[in-house]
Amino acid sequence: GECISLHLTCNNHPDCLDSSDEGPAQCSSSCTDNGECSHTCLPTPRGPVCQCLPGYSLTSSAGTSLCLDNDECALLSSCSQHCTNTKGSYKCTCAPGYTEEGGHCRAGGEPPKLLYAVHNNINGVMMRPGSSYRVDMELTSHAVPIKSFDYSPSSQEFYWTSPALGVIGRYNVDTGVEYKNEVWMSGIDRPDQVVVDWITGNVYFSQQSSNIITVCSKTQRYAQCSHLFTVPVNTITLMEVDPREGRMFVAGFSRVLSGYPRGAIYPYSMDGEPVASLAGLFSTP
Repeated sequence: GECISLHLTCNNHPDCLDSSDEGPAQCSSSCTDNGECSHTCLPTPRGPVCQCLPGYSLTSSAGTSLCLDNDECALLSSCSQHCTNTKGSYKCTCAPGYTEEGGHCRAGGEPPKLLYAVHNNINGVMMRPGSSYRVDMELTSHAVPIKSFDYSPSSQEFYWTSPALGVIGRYNVDTGVEYKNEVWMSGIDRPDQVVVDWITGNVYFSQQSSNIITVCSKTQRYAQCSHLFTVPVNTITLMEVDPREGRMFVAGFSRVLSGYPRGAIYPYSMDGEPVASLAGLFSTP
């Protein structure tokens, strides 16, 4: 026999050489009472075939076909920020201070700035909406190259790492020169990635050739630090935090003998517990 598309059956036109896709009696009766389908019934000479509307998945229970609603909000790609599942669909919304724009959430207030590190500087680029006008800014300058940095919008402070000096530095945008290149913590063995929780003020960092994440909180003059968790890779390449959702994402890889490195993005809660439902997110083969 040959295969044809399901919609070509029972269309009063033989599409198979033996005309087995047609059958007046069977075609006219197969979808009686909607073929006992929840949504759509397609007639075929062999009986009804049930299909579901978009946003639903076909399943069966006790010999009965059912259409179950898909939870699109379980997919990270569905919405930029907040997702509400509805019957057969979903709805995206933005957090306060953001405007929905083309399926994305655009931050209100001043034009966004793209921050990046080059050698000894943290620079920024500001693009004005609807214009090709570009503003280049040098935000900080350091005596030695920096490895990574993060910015806390609540305290308006940059935190940066210098593996060569073994320090995590801090720079306050408001006070400027007064706190320029202030050493926030010293005596660290090759600090690498650094991120700051702008809600609690906690600072998380990794070290080169290490898979340990350390968290620090500074009260008065001293920082109290502890090893938070160990990532199942040999090398950590990037860290990001989402304080509103209480999530931390750590990217890393392990070298494989006579093969390509194996890596993944690992999600954790802010207190270091793995997020089981997203474990090994976007892993490489």
